[in-house]
Amino acid sequence: MAVMAAIGALAGLRIVLVDDNRDFLDSAATLLELNGAEVRRCTNAAEAQEVMATFRPHLLVSDLQMPGQSGFDLIMSVRRLPSEAGGRIPAIAISGRTDANTRKQALESGFEELVSKSELTALLRVASGLRRP
Repeated sequence: MAVMAAIGALAGLRIVLVDDNRDFLDSAATLLELNGAEVRRCTNAAEAQEVMATFRPHLLVSDLQMPGQSGFDLIMSVRRLPSEAGGRIPAIAISGRTDANTRKQALESGFEELVSKSELTALLRVASGLRRP
């Protein structure tokens, strides 16, 4: 029911979604798209950086734990970019771990929020609150 109430809440929002777990990536992307967002799915940080350069998203949503470059690495490299290249893009970390230490690490590295992967409706709520198109 909460998901239905949010339909269209993300209309016009361009989102880069990054996760190495394809099942989660597809589920989260579908939910965001059903709520009006245009989503680019990426399975790793390098792919996300390439997509961000051309897609010009309004929001970055990234898993924290990925092989190779982690979500922490990704957001730190994004935050080094100039504003006009996306360096100040709002960003949400997603993780199976949402303990106080993980939250602190995510916020200190440059994310605005940390959302549990098990609470996709929370992702909708946070994404609509951070939207800055």
